[in-house]
Amino acid sequence: MRLAKSQLGGAIIVILLAVGLAASATAQSTITQVVGRLHSPRGLAFGPGGQLFVAQSGDETVDGSIIEILSPMAVRPRVRTIVSGLPVVGEEGEFSGVDGISVFGNGRNFGLYAIMAVDPQQTGDPAFGNLLRVNRSGGVETLVNVGSFDYEWTDEHQWLVPFGDFPDANPYGVLVVPGHVYVVDAGANTLDEVMPDGSISVLAFFPNNALADATPTCACQGPDGFLYVGGRWRWWTALLTALRPRSIGSTRRTRTYRSHGTPR
Repeated sequence: MRLAKSQLGGAIIVILLAVGLAASATAQSTITQVVGRLHSPRGLAFGPGGQLFVAQSGDETVDGSIIEILSPMAVRPRVRTIVSGLPVVGEEGEFSGVDGISVFGNGRNFGLYAIMAVDPQQTGDPAFGNLLRVNRSGGVETLVNVGSFDYEWTDEHQWLVPFGDFPDANPYGVLVVPGHVYVVDAGANTLDEVMPDGSISVLAFFPNNALADATPTCACQGPDGFLYVGGRWRWWTALLTALRPRSIGSTRRTRTYRSHGTPR
């Protein structure tokens, strides 16, 4: 089982809230810990009531879960687990499980969407790669296995990556906006759309360059209507691409920005 690229590292620490404070002409920053002792937190999303949802991939001691932090700005916020027992795979400090989450709707229409990493082909577990929907009471519905689809898609498109990385899949980020559900796959290098009938469409493929492997991990929609896709490349190069939904092919409008970080 090849998980080298699929496991993007537990170095993503996401439960720190940074508050900027202006001091004279120079801006100073303080960092406040909201919640500690988490297990590979990979996804964050605020709910309609201001609560903060966190996806934890888990580790060698704890299964994956999704927790809700009530009043995250409080000195001692209340925390409750809404989903537990999600599968996790990995070793030596690198674990994959539930990754990106996105919240959409309110009241009866509330839905928390979560994506499971990797795929059943590599893990041997049909739970991996699933797109999940969690309702207000914590009930979990499996919508479709994006990881399995992307693994098969990359197997059919091995010519896209000359480095021999395909077939591979690692659904890593999910974005839900009115009328659309998008999944970013860090292993397949794709932006997918999950249709209401459960079918999946590959909207964009992010190619490697001569030195690095594209690894898209997250997406959001800007006020200009574009989808902004961020990611991490090997050699520590950041990638940010903007594309307009439903404009795929020769008429696709894209904007790409690259910022070179410091190698580690």
